[in-house]
Amino acid sequence: MRRLLIAVLVVLLIIAGGVAYLFLNDPEDVDPELPTATPAPQSRIFGVDTETTTLAFSLDLGGGTIDGTFDITDGTLLLVPAEDGWKLQVNLIVEGQTVETGSSIRNQLLIIALKAKEYPYGVYTGLSEEIITDPEEEQEVLLVGEIELSGIQNPQNGLTTMKLDGDLLTADTRLDIDFTDFGADFSALGASNIMAIDLHIEARADLAPEEPLDLDEFSGETAVPGFG
Repeated sequence: MRRLLIAVLVVLLIIAGGVAYLFLNDPEDVDPELPTATPAPQSRIFGVDTETTTLAFSLDLGGGTIDGTFDITDGTLLLVPAEDGWKLQVNLIVEGQTVETGSSIRNQLLIIALKAKEYPYGVYTGLSEEIITDPEEEQEVLLVGEIELSGIQNPQNGLTTMKLDGDLLTADTRLDIDFTDFGADFSALGASNIMAIDLHIEARADLAPEEPLDLDEFSGETAVPGFG
């Protein structure tokens, strides 16, 4: 009986000691460390400088050529994060009615052929196939993208030479566009249906838009939804 009383007393002392510890010792506040995903680095966005960016074109015409220009009215170049580097993304808005060939008659014929009054804007977007490890080194990449003209959208790829110099990102692109893919036919004018386009793009970090460029805003009615 005496041993039983001693055992009960020991248990009661242990319980009392535990309760006293809980009341006399304030536990430290500890913020829980929840696992969080590491944020992906943001794309570097450069706004196209429309004053220094040029789009020149040429069309074969019998024994000569028609040379001209269109105005780039808006656009962005982006360095998009990719595994072990970046990819170059190009977004451009071209205003069809700004065509200039040095002849008002030729200008109007091209505007009519391209349906530029009905579809005022051409849109191009492309993403480099290659991963760019050092954007500050001049290099050639293949842009894989799409172009919309006359409200019709088609794939359009082009080799591009790009280079980052401080806050200036430049890209020079050559595109050969077959206008029969867009419902136009210049053969009645005695001209080729293949237009060779040389793009020189200059984009600056301080011209980057506050909101992403909405290509759908410039897209024609027959364009595939979600263009770009």
